[in-house]
Amino acid sequence: MAIVNELVTRFDYQGSAQPLNNWNSSLSKAISQLAIFATALQGVVFFTGSFVKEASESVKPLSQLSDKIGLSIELIQELEFVSRNFGIEFESLSDRLVTFSEKIGEAFLFKEGTAVEAFKTLNIEIIDSNGNLRKTDDLLFSVINKFERLNLTKQEKIFLAEELGLTILSKLL
Repeated sequence: MAIVNELVTRFDYQGSAQPLNNWNSSLSKAISQLAIFATALQGVVFFTGSFVKEASESVKPLSQLSDKIGLSIELIQELEFVSRNFGIEFESLSDRLVTFSEKIGEAFLFKEGTAVEAFKTLNIEIIDSNGNLRKTDDLLFSVINKFERLNLTKQEKIFLAEELGLTILSKLL
């Protein structure tokens, strides 16, 4: 034990402290840059979270409408784009699509009413070959195709669109 004590007490540092001071200075700079980076990263995470929240909030009405009427979100977005080009607001479009879906349901359940007559006039079956109700988007496209193919006057098209709850189509005709 006496030998170790003597070695420790006789040890004398004779080098320069400059490399150690340089290293400490560089380490201090690196720590401050790391703190700046961490702060910037927090900001990016915060704004990314805000963006994702805002994006999900904007899709929420589309998702709810899609669930309610059975149209895909993509189709609703396409219809929204087209309708806005014609000056039709999304709320009006969604209301008309809900009404159309309700008219289909009434026609299927009660087998009578204005929608049944409109579908007959357009020669559109709402029930598929398996006895199931056809999808809303399929029926919507059938109505639009029949409007293009049948030799109907503008007034007849407007009347039929109104009978199906699609008064919004009258602005597009």
